[in-house]
Amino acid sequence: MRLLEDGVKVLCGTDSYAAGIMQPRCAEIIHTLQVYIHEIERFNTAYGLVSYKNIDELIIKHILNSISGCGILARNIPYNGGAADGLHEPAGGMHGAEIADIGSGAGLPGIPLAILFPHCRFTLIERSERRSGFLCHVTAVLGLHNVSVLNTDISAIKPLPCTAGQGGGGFNGITFRAFHPMDKKVYTSIARLLAAGGVIIAYKGRRERVHEELAALAGCPLDWQVIPCPTPFLDEERCLVIIRPKQAA
Repeated sequence: MRLLEDGVKVLCGTDSYAAGIMQPRCAEIIHTLQVYIHEIERFNTAYGLVSYKNIDELIIKHILNSISGCGILARNIPYNGGAADGLHEPAGGMHGAEIADIGSGAGLPGIPLAILFPHCRFTLIERSERRSGFLCHVTAVLGLHNVSVLNTDISAIKPLPCTAGQGGGGFNGITFRAFHPMDKKVYTSIARLLAAGGVIIAYKGRRERVHEELAALAGCPLDWQVIPCPTPFLDEERCLVIIRPKQAA
């Protein structure tokens, strides 16, 4: 899977945070992602995990796209003390952060991010029982002890305690990709699961459409930022939306 290796090299060459995250463990990360890709291929037809035409499209549109935002996450998700995972930048690494991946499906972006950030705790939330079964299987195969799976809808989740113990209960960061368009109902159901100071990070496509979605949140107490997040070898616009709920006075 040379394409995967080349994509990782591109990301490391364009983002110093990504380089700090991936280069010290590059061979391990690529091997684990290769096993993950193999498991998706094994189960995709039966479980309807993710849409792709061929292996190159799976690698580019789904795997590389998921990890392309790792440097942005490291700069924006608060972490709970300790070392910064050996990064050159002291604020990076998210050491001890609690992160949820909403509507995880095949585990995207949650599983690739959990591979990159072994000192964070990831909760993959997926309401489909079959897909949740795949997530439990693949995390066991990959030996990802920093991942747990919740087979439920987000509306049924009560705010969870942050095991790292700082900033109150909840998640430091919540990611989602190919989930519902953002509106006030979706935003409210997600934001209530955040710890104090936590952020929502949405993987999105064209910025023009993102701004249309964000218009639906007018009046909500939040700040937002749209950050370009190009995926190696993908000639399509990609960005991450960072949403920070404002704390009540």
